[in-house]
Amino acid sequence: MSQSLIVQWWMKSLAVLTWQRVIVVILLLHVASRHGPAGLSPFFKIGLVALLVLRIALELSLSIQRLRQAKAASFVERATLFVPPWILAQGRWHSDLLTACVSYLLRRPLALPELPGQTFSVLQKSQYATLFAMIIISILLDFPINLLIIGSLVQDPSKRQFIHCVLLLLTGYTFLLILGDRYLLPLSTCVLDERHLHLRITQRFAADIALEDIYAVSRFDEVPGEWARKKKYRQYQDYVVVSPTTIFDRPNLLIEIRPQTCGTMECKRQSLPLARYVLLYVDQPNDLLLRLQKKD
Repeated sequence: MSQSLIVQWWMKSLAVLTWQRVIVVILLLHVASRHGPAGLSPFFKIGLVALLVLRIALELSLSIQRLRQAKAASFVERATLFVPPWILAQGRWHSDLLTACVSYLLRRPLALPELPGQTFSVLQKSQYATLFAMIIISILLDFPINLLIIGSLVQDPSKRQFIHCVLLLLTGYTFLLILGDRYLLPLSTCVLDERHLHLRITQRFAADIALEDIYAVSRFDEVPGEWARKKKYRQYQDYVVVSPTTIFDRPNLLIEIRPQTCGTMECKRQSLPLARYVLLYVDQPNDLLLRLQKKD
């Protein structure tokens, strides 16, 4: 009984202590230890180290579990099992975007895969072009403004030059990633055949949902974030948003997946179990809704 409770607590800790949250808390604790009351500084440092050690221990437990499941793997494959999967996925995703950016600058044609079935557009009414222009303009305007602010706040010339270089690298890198995503935009599609619903959004999302795994389909008119908070759902675990731009192109279809299905989805090149709810944007939601209902 006590062992099962420990396992449950361990799994809940894995769900709560994501690396993103741990990094944010570590930064806050670091700032508190530097600028907070001097008497509390040691406690902040102890909390920082304890949180980092706990997250590493949780990650090692997952790595050992993956290692046991991959007995026939090579040495290199076994070594990569100790790296969190999301880090490897981010590396693959960024590599794809940078490669796509080079192709975009060299004007290479994009090879579009042909998926058999009826295609439902996700780009004709999309506001991706508007968002793309807004991001480019904001990057071009934000960089010189940041330079002026840093120049007035940081007096040390060497520190100021270092911060300028870091900002320039981050701005340039972000610009290249956005160009790569723009180049891959024509890959975005929604195709329905006799057995599957194929969903693609550049290199950000890919899934082939078996029609037999779809439990229900309905129109969706809510804001995804508010809907998820109301239902207490977690993104990528309970639901996923499939849209060219989640800001402007709000999902208009709710696809509920049957529980205990073995389907998978790829989010930013990371393979994950298919979420229970797929919030999908298509240009003609009623047409896809009718076709899916006829398939049932």
